[in-house]
Amino acid sequence: MECLDNDVKFCALLGSLGTCIIRGKHTTSIVEWSVSTIKSYVEDLPGEVEQDKVSRRIINVLERITSFLEPLAEEAAKMNFEDACLFGDYFLSLLITLCGRPFCYLSKSIVETVTYKKLLEKIVTLAVSFTGDILYFLNIVSNRCRNIVGDRSYQDGNTEDCIRGMLFELSDNVSDLAYANFYYHVITEEAFWKNAPQVYRPRYLLETCSYLFKILLGKKQEILVSNGLVFMENVVKRIRPCSVPLYALELKIYEDLFQLIINVMVYRNIDTDRKKAVRIFQEYIGIFNMEARYSVISHLYDTVSEHSGVLSLITGMFKASIVECLDSAPRNPHFLGRNLQLMLRKICNLPHGSLSDLVEISDEVITALNLLRFLLIRDKLNETGVWNMRDTIRSGYLKPLREGIDLCKTHWKVKAMDLERQRKNDDDDMEVTLTVGGEQLPVMPVADKILFCDQAINGLDMMESILVRVNECMDGIEQARANVLSE
Repeated sequence: MECLDNDVKFCALLGSLGTCIIRGKHTTSIVEWSVSTIKSYVEDLPGEVEQDKVSRRIINVLERITSFLEPLAEEAAKMNFEDACLFGDYFLSLLITLCGRPFCYLSKSIVETVTYKKLLEKIVTLAVSFTGDILYFLNIVSNRCRNIVGDRSYQDGNTEDCIRGMLFELSDNVSDLAYANFYYHVITEEAFWKNAPQVYRPRYLLETCSYLFKILLGKKQEILVSNGLVFMENVVKRIRPCSVPLYALELKIYEDLFQLIINVMVYRNIDTDRKKAVRIFQEYIGIFNMEARYSVISHLYDTVSEHSGVLSLITGMFKASIVECLDSAPRNPHFLGRNLQLMLRKICNLPHGSLSDLVEISDEVITALNLLRFLLIRDKLNETGVWNMRDTIRSGYLKPLREGIDLCKTHWKVKAMDLERQRKNDDDDMEVTLTVGGEQLPVMPVADKILFCDQAINGLDMMESILVRVNECMDGIEQARANVLSE
């Protein structure tokens, strides 16, 4: 009841403020105080918006604020250019701020309502009316991530340039989250995007929006992470495949984006988000030209060595790039010859030789074996240079892998037999633990432990069958080549 009372008083105050601003010749002090008051009230609204009545309250308050701003936008249109700029900047900073907390926390069920969509449309439409370039502030956001903004000394706080700088550059006035949510809507929704200047290069959008992706994907709220993925995918898709050159990688943001999306792929609990992140990861690698892509893949293989599934995915993209090079005319050399051999040394590598935990790294091993099988079958003429490494691959990878599979299968079969005895004897004192990658698996029923052992053995059987096929390919083609030479 008290909240409702406060909202009624606040909305009544808005009416008086609007009249005062229009009749008061738009003095800076009145406008500044009005915007500050409104921002303070919005900041005091509940941050937790799980209850429908709280969501409705937030929507109602923001609707009244946008209604308060509508006649002021009309008034700004009548002013001369210089007055309109400063007048509009105050209210533009307010509109962007409205997209932050708590508006951005509203649940998906609320976001899908007509009321929400109308409110969002009103916010963006008003923002566009106050500026000729709604994307201008992306550069300010980009500067924030490099810590360019924030250290500036605003000595003469009364100049228009200084006021404008403080309004948009200081995070106390417009938060990172507000910018992120505002530009998420402006850039990903076609109805809003058509009002933005169509002169910005897609790569500029990616480079300036990268900080906003980080803000959204770093939040714990499901809707913000989901929006961050949609945002990043939308911007990445604007870039023509195979168009980003090697020198662009001098900007650290390209590397940072990989780590950002990998974190979602590996640690995100929601399956749909993880799958979407994998798709974005693949699309993102695809924007680099072959020279840059080789550098990216090589670097990633060195930096994500603890994630077997990610390494498997990277190896798959390495294989796809080899195919592109082989099919290109004229022949693109970047994934062939010495470059291919350098990558194979990384891919065909067991971290602890035959003692490696093959269950932990099964994804990357199976993908590596499939890559070798593909190369041996496809490249009988040694166009890629893979045959120059046959002795190294045999002795340094295939042989210890053969030994490792035998050791691992024996280990898991013994574990399975111990668990069967425990189940038959119903012996609680006979506790059999399972360890993968040096970490003990969580407590689970004996039946689940047995199932895990069976799955581990089945995975090793699959690995073994591909290994046998790789050795057969290598032996068969070597024999065929020897026969040709002897004739």
